[in-house]
Amino acid sequence: MTAITFVYPYYENPGMFQVQQKNWMEYPLEDQKKLEIIVVDDCSALNPIIPAHVHTETLRCEMRVYRIKKKVPWNWLEARNIGAKKARGDWLLLTDMDHVVTPGVLRALLSILHKLKKDMVYQFYRVVAPDMVTYKYHNDSFLVTKDLFWRAGGYDEDYAGEYGTSGMFRRRLFDTAIDHKMLKGLSLTLYSREVIPDASTTTFLRKEGRDPMAIPTITKWKESKKREIQLFKQPYERIL
Repeated sequence: MTAITFVYPYYENPGMFQVQQKNWMEYPLEDQKKLEIIVVDDCSALNPIIPAHVHTETLRCEMRVYRIKKKVPWNWLEARNIGAKKARGDWLLLTDMDHVVTPGVLRALLSILHKLKKDMVYQFYRVVAPDMVTYKYHNDSFLVTKDLFWRAGGYDEDYAGEYGTSGMFRRRLFDTAIDHKMLKGLSLTLYSREVIPDASTTTFLRKEGRDPMAIPTITKWKESKKREIQLFKQPYERIL
């Protein structure tokens, strides 16, 4: 039975995806049987995930891959929503493609799931590969129940296309939960682009050159229209 679902957005990360798969294949079989992995390709044009890229012959956990069919920059919002919708596990671990859950961390996580509160948000510290130096926690990596994710409303896809939108969901999630806390001793492993060149997105600008008024403008427009959270705005398909 699936105990936990990993949700990973993907965008032009073929090298990092192979690193992830190598790590997943190192999970003990008994742990793989409790794990489901969902990867959502955010309409990669140059390096989309295809079934041949997935090592199903050696990966024993449940794995599914979806693809958003229309390109909107920074639409990891919908990618995470899709993963949460399709997840079969009660618990979701939502993170980014450049964050790895090592076999030891998965084993420890599975051992404490029954002790965790289902109305809490759990977050992770990080270590940076290859030196495994401790780094600050990640704002966008969460362990939450599927129920809590949707009670918080999911990610609002009206904000897709803009960088720096994750705080809105995080605030709603924290407001919905009874509390949030760090999982001490269970660090995610972060890979930088200096280690894996495609570990994270390089094809879109982040803060540089972006309109600082874009997000406030969208928010004001939504408030004027009394427009609710928008989900699954772009078509998507399952490819594996």
